[in-house]
Amino acid sequence: MIDENDQLTDGSFVKAHMGCINRFREGKCKSFYDSKRNEGTEGFFKCPCGMTAFLFHQENGSIAFFTCLRNEKYYDKKRERSLLSSLIPSCNPVLSNDECLAFVDNARKALSIEKKEKELTDYYKTFVHEIRSLNGTNKSLIDLLLQENFREEAGEISDDQYKEIKEKLKTVFFSSFIISQKLSLKHIEESYFDRKKATSIVVYKKFDKMAKIYSSSKQHVFINGNSLKEIYTDTYFENIPLLLIDNAVKYSYRHRDVNITFNEFGSTLKVEIESFSPFCDCKEISEITKKGYRGKNASCIAEGSGIGLYLVQLLCERYGIEMKIESVSPSSIDGIQYGYFKVTLLFK
Repeated sequence: MIDENDQLTDGSFVKAHMGCINRFREGKCKSFYDSKRNEGTEGFFKCPCGMTAFLFHQENGSIAFFTCLRNEKYYDKKRERSLLSSLIPSCNPVLSNDECLAFVDNARKALSIEKKEKELTDYYKTFVHEIRSLNGTNKSLIDLLLQENFREEAGEISDDQYKEIKEKLKTVFFSSFIISQKLSLKHIEESYFDRKKATSIVVYKKFDKMAKIYSSSKQHVFINGNSLKEIYTDTYFENIPLLLIDNAVKYSYRHRDVNITFNEFGSTLKVEIESFSPFCDCKEISEITKKGYRGKNASCIAEGSGIGLYLVQLLCERYGIEMKIESVSPSSIDGIQYGYFKVTLLFK
């Protein structure tokens, strides 16, 4: 295809003849196509090299050409062979006029769909940017309200009122993080860790923050031990404690407590997140960090997309964090296998 900017591009089904590509680069056929563009008459015609081209008007009003076709009605085999070299035969078949018309019609429809998809993609990118911006503002405000000094600054609020407000804020916070997770998935996959923009964070504080947010009257997320271990990372690191705790809370049998343990050995910090959750056998453990994969027992008790542990693994590899997953001591409850599910992270 020759577009409105005089750029020749290879098609998916009609390949550009190497001889045409060379002549096009040398500008040998430019004056001919310029004259056809000035005429503006839509339809088939024989090109200077004996092959077939088709002039058409695009939706934006510009003129473009399908070329390197071989329409039996507008095709000169001898001229093609003499000008484009018989040593490099055309890979496109000779078609009847009706077949070429059908092909051109489908190609134009495909171009129209491609244009609309691009417009939708551009709109989606703008839309996602706006939602991400608004969601970030909501998260910041909710985070501020959940802090311990909120009650002191708010004035006279009873214990029951404060608990009710805090529970509602947690619900909104969860929804906000879910939106962030869905919106960030593709961005996390495509982004990379720029050490020049890295900042120092205390690992314990990030997990402690998420543990407090996810703890409720029905289910607690306990943290055992402490640590002042600092690492250099970026804003995506927060997804690691978020996704691991969210996964443990979501699948824990009948809201059983989740335990997070911190242990330091010299300069190495070990963090263990453990819950009583659907059991995974060895084969499932080897597959569980693959995008979209879900264990058979987990699939029986809750819906999911299979991206949580995949993203955690992706981020751990990016930051040089070792991750190990275990599932032990299986027992059958209500026809579903449960066991102690543990994720261990090593920060060196």
